[in-house]
Amino acid sequence: MVSLTDIYATMAAMTGVEIPVGEAIDSKAFIPVLSGNMSFQTRNNMVHQSSGGMYAITSGAWKYIDGLGSGGFTFPAMLTPEDNGPQGQLYQIKEDPLESENLSSGFPEKINSMKQLLEDIKNSEE
Repeated sequence: MVSLTDIYATMAAMTGVEIPVGEAIDSKAFIPVLSGNMSFQTRNNMVHQSSGGMYAITSGAWKYIDGLGSGGFTFPAMLTPEDNGPQGQLYQIKEDPLESENLSSGFPEKINSMKQLLEDIKNSEE
């Protein structure tokens, strides 16, 4: 799992440039992947933030989105949760890479654990 954020550390490592302390703290070099080592892992999870400010986290085969709607340019960007309806979105991204089936109602424990992981990560960066 790599992110656009990882380009910084990867380019620095490839060119021998040292990243100053405190800069690009969430960037991870993924040179082994570029060399064909597809089993190399840069991280266990990744936090995403949409252009509309909605947060999501990918962890293993799962993606949790803390809200309803696309969070950005795609309609509908934001939806108000219905009473007793889903508050967020949960997808098994390997089986459903297009995120077409929200599994949140069938996996309340997974929703809770991923929401907590997202909050823990967000709070650790403040």
